[in-house]
Amino acid sequence: MIYGYGLWYDIESQLYTDYPNQYNFISSYKQLKALVNRKEVTQRDVIFFLRSSKSDLDFQEKLSQSGYSLFPNPLVSKAIRHKDRYLPELDGWTRYPLKRRYADNIKSVTRAFIDEAFGDNPVVLKVCNLHASEGKWLLDKNREIPRVPYRMRKLPVTVEEFVPDARSIRVGIVGHTDSFDQIFITEHVNTSTWLKNDEPEEEDTYRYNERRQLGIPHLEEMVEESIKIAKSYKTDLLGVDWVVGETKTGLVEVNDMISIPSGRGVHNLVYQAVKAHIDKTILKHQGE
Repeated sequence: MIYGYGLWYDIESQLYTDYPNQYNFISSYKQLKALVNRKEVTQRDVIFFLRSSKSDLDFQEKLSQSGYSLFPNPLVSKAIRHKDRYLPELDGWTRYPLKRRYADNIKSVTRAFIDEAFGDNPVVLKVCNLHASEGKWLLDKNREIPRVPYRMRKLPVTVEEFVPDARSIRVGIVGHTDSFDQIFITEHVNTSTWLKNDEPEEEDTYRYNERRQLGIPHLEEMVEESIKIAKSYKTDLLGVDWVVGETKTGLVEVNDMISIPSGRGVHNLVYQAVKAHIDKTILKHQGE
């Protein structure tokens, strides 16, 4: 059987058509957990798990440790849960690192803590390790540390250099990482906020052979590094987020549960990767 939790709507609709009587919609991890506990979902089944709250990721990790077949690769989710671990590693070799500083919680972040590393330059304050717009603030030279909700006060913090007037670029990788045909590039356009990918006004997507339309001279290097990251994580679904300013480009973060653009043939790329995972799992368990 095939189970989808957080699966993209268009992909889900196609699975209903191509795998009738096999695809099952899951509305919450609690529903999935109940099915697992009743042994109605087993290691022979395929689970598409694309939710990223802390509770979701904790359960995803338990399923992975128990040998369940999950998509995308749950080891990637585990690796990127901790910005203070994976980002310093990437910043150590990328040609486009961002200056960052890490703290255990918001109480540890003071004006002196920020100024010591960044001077009076603006910074982005990120509370929590999850990839989401919640818990992100832009601080100017006045350094007014925000009052965060109680539930976020013990969460880890990243302070990151801010690139003014930067473009928000995502390099998406789907399927086999040795083929540039599997690459798509999305620019998030948002004139109302510095956080461009937070409910953007426009999402302009290009395939790799259309990359020159973006007018970014070093885009090929950004794609090359994004592929390197995907290969190191052994995953066939990954988004690498970048900021591109006039004088500074920076690798922002990695996300394994990305939104899928509707155009430019990306839907078909993703569906082929999803179908390949289903076929691989079925083949693995044949004869058992």
